[in-house]
Amino acid sequence: MLKAHSLGSTLASLKRRPKTLTAIAIVVVLVSVYFGPLLISHPAQDACSFGTVSNERYRELLAEAKRRQATTWPSLVWDNKKSMTLLNQRVDDLSRGTTSAYERLAAMHAVVRALGGDYRQTGEDIENPFRGENRLGIVAYHYHIDLNGLGFFAPIWRRMWVIGDFVFDSNAARSVLQDRSRAQPGNIDFIVWFPSFFDSYIIISRSKFGESCPRLPDAETAARLSWPQEHEPAEKNQ
Repeated sequence: MLKAHSLGSTLASLKRRPKTLTAIAIVVVLVSVYFGPLLISHPAQDACSFGTVSNERYRELLAEAKRRQATTWPSLVWDNKKSMTLLNQRVDDLSRGTTSAYERLAAMHAVVRALGGDYRQTGEDIENPFRGENRLGIVAYHYHIDLNGLGFFAPIWRRMWVIGDFVFDSNAARSVLQDRSRAQPGNIDFIVWFPSFFDSYIIISRSKFGESCPRLPDAETAARLSWPQEHEPAEKNQ
């Protein structure tokens, strides 16, 4: 009788086991789908130099951006306009006192990379976005950021689209910038798009040129976009 009972228990356990294994497999898959993309860090995007700004200097800016992000900068909120303002404040803070257009671009890249940003392309992915057919007065640097890495819960639409608009022509830029007070040549104005049920979910393709780092103005253009030594970005935008 005991043997029969033991055999019955064993058979019942074997019947339950496939369901248990299936449940475990589903949990493993869901965890992998949620956390897996967060492990992709795109390290080549931190091997950048910016004209006269060496990679060593860029990495100093990146480390400082990460430190301030963890200690002093307010966290981003799920609001396009508020987060745009917060990112503008971050790049102003990190680049305070700098005169070089190249260093401000390095600071912009560091601010977004500190958030886990994935650089996608520069401008409209044209050959030279600082000349010729670009009549917008800005060069746009496009990034994706995984919202789950920022502490949000976004298992499906997980990418935030961030654009760093770098101004090279004030008059033209004023018609396209989100914050027109930032229209000084050489300044940076962020645009932020959180995913929404009411908007299309936009995925920015990678550059057809294959670069891992933002494309830069030539030395002559960068010199024209440099600021006087006494200029302070935060003062300019008050």
